[in-house]
Amino acid sequence: MDVLLFLFMRRAGMTVDAFRRYYLDVHVPLAIRTSTATGRYVVRLTEDGHGPVSVDAVTEIVTPSADVFFDPDRGFTSPEDAVEVITDSLNFLAPFPIYQVRRTVLRAADRSGGLEEHVPGSRSPGVTLARLELGDGGPAGPVPDPPDELVRDHLRYDVLKTIGEGPDLRSVDLVHLRPGADVDRYAADFYLLGEYVQKVR
Repeated sequence: MDVLLFLFMRRAGMTVDAFRRYYLDVHVPLAIRTSTATGRYVVRLTEDGHGPVSVDAVTEIVTPSADVFFDPDRGFTSPEDAVEVITDSLNFLAPFPIYQVRRTVLRAADRSGGLEEHVPGSRSPGVTLARLELGDGGPAGPVPDPPDELVRDHLRYDVLKTIGEGPDLRSVDLVHLRPGADVDRYAADFYLLGEYVQKVR
């Protein structure tokens, strides 16, 4: 299985609310309906916080094969549907990089991270802290280390390959905090993301 990470920014002139509505209500259903190579699909929308680059969404897609995923003939229900998905992305996204990554579970209450219990498309309880480490940005700050009872999981994504132009990303750490955690203390140093699970597998 291959893991892909997308760093999305909304197109110029689009509001945050319009971006979120279009992404979740229009683009995601279209992509899921037409892709034959999309497994786990998790959208994480930036709700607060700070980081080294502007990011409106950090999206994770697991696919049996990255080569098939990007192939209009093999990764979609038809080449025409592939064109439709790509064209639709221009309605709400600025040009974006894609990173093929290695995903490692560093901490977890259970191996699924609770995703099996989620209603597809609904916001997961809690908040995800995100730290991006860039190759040209100097030493990254420390990864947050909250008490175990507050953490659902801690995932690390190490970049194996960059597709397209974008930040020189080396790794991403995502720490999902359960409801009740004091997330405001992290806002100065980390992105605060809301998680929307679209497909578990």
